[in-house]
This record gives sequence, structure tokens and C-alpha cells, in this order.
Amino acid sequence: MIVPFAIAAIAVVVIATVAALAIPAFSGPGAVPSAVDVPVKDTGNGTAVNASANDGIANVTDATPTPTPVPHRLRVVTGADATPAPDEFVQGPDTGASVIDGKSARHIAYAYHTGVNGIADYVAYWTVPRRPAYDGIQNHTIFLWTGIQQGDAGLIQAVLEWDHDHTGRYWTLACWIVNKRDGTYRVSPRVYDVYPGDRIRAELRYEEDAENPGCKVWHIIMTDETCGGTIELFDRGRAVDTNRDVILFSGVLEGIGYVYDPIDLPGDVTFFNMTYWDEAGRSMPVYLAGYVDPAFPGVAVEYEDREWGTPVTIYTDYTRPEASQ
Repeated sequence: MIVPFAIAAIAVVVIATVAALAIPAFSGPGAVPSAVDVPVKDTGNGTAVNASANDGIANVTDATPTPTPVPHRLRVVTGADATPAPDEFVQGPDTGASVIDGKSARHIAYAYHTGVNGIADYVAYWTVPRRPAYDGIQNHTIFLWTGIQQGDAGLIQAVLEWDHDHTGRYWTLACWIVNKRDGTYRVSPRVYDVYPGDRIRAELRYEEDAENPGCKVWHIIMTDETCGGTIELFDRGRAVDTNRDVILFSGVLEGIGYVYDPIDLPGDVTFFNMTYWDEAGRSMPVYLAGYVDPAFPGVAVEYEDREWGTPVTIYTDYTRPEASQ
């Protein structure tokens, strides 16, 4: 995302089902979802700016954003592509990968929008995909998440986890707060009874803090609507303390540890029914861009050029239509 930022791994063992909402103390670096370095665009004059699907939109609340993308134009970004879009020159990001205790973190694929102002509520749904085929000894941790990042300060996330530290080879849910400034993170209790086919709902809400009237905080809420488990976590300025000039992530595939090959990846996943609301309760236009790590040529991100509600699909074994003929 904007500055290289990766927090690799210590074990986080939370033996809790769903009922308890007590928040553990901040911990040191571990196998955590790390901040993403968003691609930058070469302006041709020696400077670089964050790339977006619509370079003319710096504030998504602008009444007349220009230029307007072609409505409903389908975009597919693959790891084999040199650039995320045919009309942009985009330098792929340093994913912030680092190695600590033998584990590296890399953002394999994601859809995003930079420079978002005034967002107050962001909801997304997705269905738990099939598990990765890998069944060896090493940890092959996968995170599928939606989130909001404040520059290089921090990141809040609703995360579907696979094989995270000592949870075993199971799908789990957790809310994460990742703090770049002091190198710590906080994680909610987990939902453990999560299975392929379950419908997940994630909400990031900017609301008044009941403990500090007059102040607003980010509230992360995650629910497995199939099994009924819900978890939540409040970020009281630890990572994201504003709703201005933030980066919105509408679907991310992240790998931690020995995630290198197609066998390490889960099945395809679609993030859908995504809604974005401002503080006045109005729907906000969000134009997405996509990125895929070129080390994964068989991975792709698919979305549409439209203001509201485009689904985002991350394919983990993608073949272009013309290549399959």
C-alpha cells in the first residue's frame, strides 16, 4: 500500500469461540495481515503518484469526477500482465514482504481505491472458498480480507484466515488492527466453526465512541451468517484515526509463510454486495483498480468500471478466454 510495510510472525493463540469479546493486549510482530504498498504511477515529470482506476478522482465525494470510466467495462488484471490497465503505466508495488522466523508476507492480489474521503460505513460479503490443496508440514497461511488503510500509519481489517499459526488447517474469522507506527497489532477473539460455502459479512463503521463522547472510532464487525458467529473490534486511534484520505480495499488475497505455488492457494473468491456510505448516509462512488503479484501468473482480479456495487473476484487458477480456445 503506500510505503513498504510488513509485519511477519509470532504465534497468536486465542482459545475462544465467539462469545467472549475481551480484547487481548497489543502484541509484537507476528503472522499478521500487513499493510499494502499501492502501485505508483509515473507522471513523466520525475514524480510518482498513487495509481487509481480513475486518476481524476482524488476525492470520491466530488459531485462531478472526471474523467468518468466507461460504465460497466469489465477489467481483468492478471499476474501475467505488465500493467494493471491498458491505459496506465503502473509500476508494481513492493508488497512489503519481509522474513522473520522464516515467514514472509506478500499481497498476492487485491482491488483498491486511494484517496477516499468521508467514508462512514463499508459493508462486503463473500463466500468461504475451498481450502488450499497443500497438506504438508509447513504453515501456509492465507488471509482473505477487506479493510481500510491510513497511509503508512496503520490498517484495519476483517479477515478470513486459513492455517494461521496454531489454529490448524481450518478457516477462522478475526478482526485485525495493524499499527505501523509502533509495530504492534491487535486481534479479536476468533470464530472457529467456519467452513467452505459459509457466507461472510464484514462491516467497517466510523461511529461515535461510547467511551469518549464526541470522538469517532472505527468499529470492525465480522459475521459468519451461516453458523451465526460474530466478532468485533474497536480501533481507538491505534491504527486508523480518520476517515479522510484513506485507502479502501475491496478484496485482498494475502499469503504468509511458504505460499509460492498454486497448490498453496484457496479456491476462487468473490466479494459482493459491497456498499460504501458517507457520514450523511449517502451512497459513495468508488472506482477500483487492481493489482496481482507477477510471481503468480495464474492469479487474476476481475471487477467492473462502475461507481457502485461492482463485485470483485479473485481467481486463483485463471485462464484467459482466448487462451482456452
